[in-house]
Amino acid sequence: MPINVNNCRTNPTTVSLGNFNGGTFIPAIAAGGDHRHYTAANCRVNLNPTMNVGVGVAGITSLDPAANAAGDTYFLPFATDKICSIVLPAPAAAAAQSFLTTNLSGCMVYVDRVNGVPGSIVVYHANNQTNAPPGHLGGQQPTLQLPACTTRLNQLYVAARGVLAAAPYNLNLAPAGNIDKPAYNFGANAEVLRKTAQNRTNVEFVGGTIVFGVVNGAAWELYWATYGSCEYDRPKKAPKGWFGHRHRNPTALANPNYRVLGSGRIV
Repeated sequence: MPINVNNCRTNPTTVSLGNFNGGTFIPAIAAGGDHRHYTAANCRVNLNPTMNVGVGVAGITSLDPAANAAGDTYFLPFATDKICSIVLPAPAAAAAQSFLTTNLSGCMVYVDRVNGVPGSIVVYHANNQTNAPPGHLGGQQPTLQLPACTTRLNQLYVAARGVLAAAPYNLNLAPAGNIDKPAYNFGANAEVLRKTAQNRTNVEFVGGTIVFGVVNGAAWELYWATYGSCEYDRPKKAPKGWFGHRHRNPTALANPNYRVLGSGRIV
């Protein structure tokens, strides 16, 4: 079934707890470069939303996409230290009614409008793992994006746009919006600060972000949503600490209490 926007924005949701990242889809542009461009017609999946149960995952809905040539959703894969792009057709010509890309954990998503083709957009998923914060810093400061990473992500985007503006694509593109780590992890950072203010120590964010979209009339609408919780150590005098529960790690709990920490619209 196509994506339910309200569910994804109000309930903890991930693409998949497995290994599906669209790696089986063959890009139209690869050639060993930093840009992989995919054809929407050849990157379709069916979604199979499943509520997870069990230690560390209870309460998270997995969309569980499965490749299907007649699927209800266009899917944009991910590649480490590269940028992946896909042109979503104008809604009137769209065979699928929703869009999804791989989970974000430091990546950035850009969106362009295709001038001359009302309703058509290009979505880019850019990654720069090489310049990610080292060690535990990313969890301790969820909004931290190193300057070198920002520079590289923008370089990837500019280069990819240039390729799509040239032959054989000849697309006339206009920037429409984007979402980056400082924005989609703002709520996660607030949660870290909240727990720190409660005298918790070694506080780190645990969670993830999805970017998804749906056809609405004559336009594509794209959204993001971040869910999660925190790992931390309680003070020695904390009541729960008296019973051997000084350390809290959501991934080891039967009831991790994940919640949505932020969501918004990109275009």
